[in-house]
Amino acid sequence: MRFLKYRRRRSYLLLELMISFMIVSLVALPLLRNPLHALKMQLFSLERMEIERLADLSFANMQAEIACQEVPWKAFSQEQKGECYSIDTIPLLLPGIAERKYERKTFFWTLAQKEGENNQEHRLVRIQFVFSAKEMGKREKPLYFNYNVFLSGEKKLPSS
Repeated sequence: MRFLKYRRRRSYLLLELMISFMIVSLVALPLLRNPLHALKMQLFSLERMEIERLADLSFANMQAEIACQEVPWKAFSQEQKGECYSIDTIPLLLPGIAERKYERKTFFWTLAQKEGENNQEHRLVRIQFVFSAKEMGKREKPLYFNYNVFLSGEKKLPSS
């Protein structure tokens, strides 16, 4: 008798299963969207902080080059943003994310200039690093990082 009770129970229709799956997915989708958006924003913020760190490192390297006089004094004579001093490609490595390549351009120009005593010349120089993504298909705005440096050097006397 018991056996007949179980046999009369009907199975679920495919349509019923699809409707229940749709209802569950409609309820679960809004719950997943916010954490995924937050993750995306955190990755964007992490990438931006890493580029900022690379800009600070680039500035430190440029200061070392200036201190070692690897950059000629004549390069700082431009009154406005002119030619690019250097262009190179640097990889951005973040854990769990594919490697992205950025093009780094370096510009510098003189903001103010003053002649000092004993044939000295003082300049306030702006150093600008421009980072732009080197990916096909994506067009992102370049990131600009500006630094001001006070430099002193000997003024070259014209040879007679």
